[in-house]
Amino acid sequence: MKGLFLKIGLPLLVLSTISFGILYFFDIDVAKILKKNEHSVDAQIERSINTELLTTNLSSDHFAVVQFNIVLDSKKAYEEVEKRNPEVRAAIISSLANKTKEDLRGAKGIKSLQDSVKQKIESFMTEGKIERILVTEFKIQ
Repeated sequence: MKGLFLKIGLPLLVLSTISFGILYFFDIDVAKILKKNEHSVDAQIERSINTELLTTNLSSDHFAVVQFNIVLDSKKAYEEVEKRNPEVRAAIISSLANKTKEDLRGAKGIKSLQDSVKQKIESFMTEGKIERILVTEFKIQ
């Protein structure tokens, strides 16, 4: 029994002591990290805005129907973007007005649109940043 403790128990005891020492030395709050991960989806939902469905002309003879979900990095940023709804709509419309049907094809086209909209919205934001923009509805006719 004593030999088993020396082979397994002692190394585990030393390893756990070193681990707790590192956590204490760097002042790492494990409970806070676990809680943050646990509520990250709920927190994102609280900071995300769904735009209304927008229909606008493209630079070609086509039109696009789009809807976005905008996830912001803070509650203040959420409140600001919510208040600036007309500017958000204008940023989306102007981003689409410069595009053709071919520009919006495939994943590359959607990524380009997301980047363009993100850049335009962040240009007038004074509180926080956009974490990500998702295209949730997309049709070209």
